[in-house]
Amino acid sequence: MSKNKAVDTRVSITIHVTPPEARRLEVDAANVGKTRSALVRSRVLRQPEDGAPLMACLAQLLRIHHRLDDVCQLDDPIRRELLVTVRALTEAARAEAAE
Repeated sequence: MSKNKAVDTRVSITIHVTPPEARRLEVDAANVGKTRSALVRSRVLRQPEDGAPLMACLAQLLRIHHRLDDVCQLDDPIRRELLVTVRALTEAARAEAAE
């Protein structure tokens, strides 16, 4: 292999969805200006989605939830992060409901 050729180290992942799920992905992707692949990639990697603050907040809450095994793990940084995320989620939900 020559030094100029880069080795492709990407991993391919295939998922199978039902037709209704595919349609929902298509609509969600169109709403944020992404392809289905880009939308799924951002969701799998838990990246915030442009134009979808509610989903970004929910994804953040899920990340926090997975870090907690029980209530005794609620240290000050996690409490602050929860408060900030819940406030942002509330604002996003209000803005979405007003549309």
